[in-house]
Amino acid sequence: MARIYLREGKIEAAKNLYLEALSRSPRENKAKYALIQIYLASKQIPQMEAMAKDILASQDNDPQELVNIGSIFVAKGYLDLALDFFTKAVSIDYTYSGTYIEMGKFFYDQHRLDDAIHIWQMGLKYTSDTETFKSLIVQAQRH
Repeated sequence: MARIYLREGKIEAAKNLYLEALSRSPRENKAKYALIQIYLASKQIPQMEAMAKDILASQDNDPQELVNIGSIFVAKGYLDLALDFFTKAVSIDYTYSGTYIEMGKFFYDQHRLDDAIHIWQMGLKYTSDTETFKSLIVQAQRH
């Protein structure tokens, strides 16, 4: 229902449903992921930061969701939080290629080419998406 509210622009109603879900099940990370996005969009930064810390402390995270949120943080300029989310994703599943791709892009965009290449080399080592990583590494080496 909360997703429908979001599509209809009823942000406050969606937020209340997610908060209600959390009150019934405090370990419901999907609600936490959605709330971070709502808090960011509505510029409720203290609430967003508190939710981010709660997610990072949790043991029940989905690496893909962590990377998605990390990428949102990059786009919004919350670089320290982005890196924390990427790092947490790697610690949960070091074989998920999306983490290495996005984390490498993060470093690349910060002009930290050696760090980007290192992360992409790790991705090349631990995942099966070799062509993507080889291409990213070559691109960074040319830069």
